[in-house]
Amino acid sequence: MIAVDLPDLDISNYKMVDEFIRRNRPDVIINCAAYTNVDGCEVNHDAVVRHGDYDGCEKAYIRIGGPSDVVEKYPVVAVCRDLEELKSLALPDPTREFTLMGIQGFEFHDVLENKTYEIGVDDLKIPVTTKEVLDFYPAEHRLKETDIEQYAAAYTARIKAYREYTRQLDATLVRRLLDEERLMKVGESDGFRLKLHFDWFVILKRENERMYAPFKYAVNAYCLDNIQTFDRRYVTLEDALLHCLNGFNENANIPNRYKSIGHYLSGKS
Repeated sequence: MIAVDLPDLDISNYKMVDEFIRRNRPDVIINCAAYTNVDGCEVNHDAVVRHGDYDGCEKAYIRIGGPSDVVEKYPVVAVCRDLEELKSLALPDPTREFTLMGIQGFEFHDVLENKTYEIGVDDLKIPVTTKEVLDFYPAEHRLKETDIEQYAAAYTARIKAYREYTRQLDATLVRRLLDEERLMKVGESDGFRLKLHFDWFVILKRENERMYAPFKYAVNAYCLDNIQTFDRRYVTLEDALLHCLNGFNENANIPNRYKSIGHYLSGKS
């Protein structure tokens, strides 16, 4: 008897299975493989389809199973309940845009139901869907439902809320913040948009000097186009604003655009 499991043999890999059988020449094959998350999985078929009267064929994906409302891993041309329904796609149907010509491969993977989460952000309730979260986070994060529930939905909702702010950091706002600095109490904050290579939302907060001396101000910045963040503390408000205006530059080899707040307010680059 020859017992084999992953990673020595992947039964979804046709070439690997074929080579294993040719090498070992078994008399009987007992397949004990199973997918443990039956209700939460789908099969994606790497299919070959023909559209209408077009003589050629092209690659497409067909999903079998999974919840009715899912976030698709690939753009699919059809969703089937079972293999029998898949077979029916091989029969020409004038009401359907394509005809299934063959199957090139199979892929089993978890699917995520497209849920809606209500997240509290600054006294607002922000709805965010599973699809919005997956569209915002890079694919390499391979988010699972627990990841979305624990942190990704909340962060995506926060970014969604910050995108609604329209006030930009400009000369008028810089002057107002500096003029009203004495009125800003510990724990109070102000927010604004900042246009760099990407769009950012910046929260400027007055810190507790006893806890963070000599620092008096903190900047918490959130990129609105991807999951980048930036956090720093500063001794003066001018230092904080100037660092924002210079695009958070911390590379000594790259000269700052503005040498001081006065330089910025003068309008000279």
